[in-house]
Amino acid sequence: MLTVKKPPVRPQPSKSQLNPPIPAQRADDRGAQEDEIRSLAYRKWQESGCPVGDGVEFWLAAETEILRRTGR
Repeated sequence: MLTVKKPPVRPQPSKSQLNPPIPAQRADDRGAQEDEIRSLAYRKWQESGCPVGDGVEFWLAAETEILRRTGR
């Protein structure tokens, strides 16, 4: 007879532990900042001739520029 041991069950973190609540003001600021990053990244992508790819470098460049500008 073959006995199979099951691994111990680990408790799963609750959703509140995974994603702590964000105050409404910070959530609004984050959304506005993300919109600004998206817009600038798109502009940078267009200025580069709309190259094929996922555009991560444009997002990161825009994010860096905006974070430096806002001092965050």
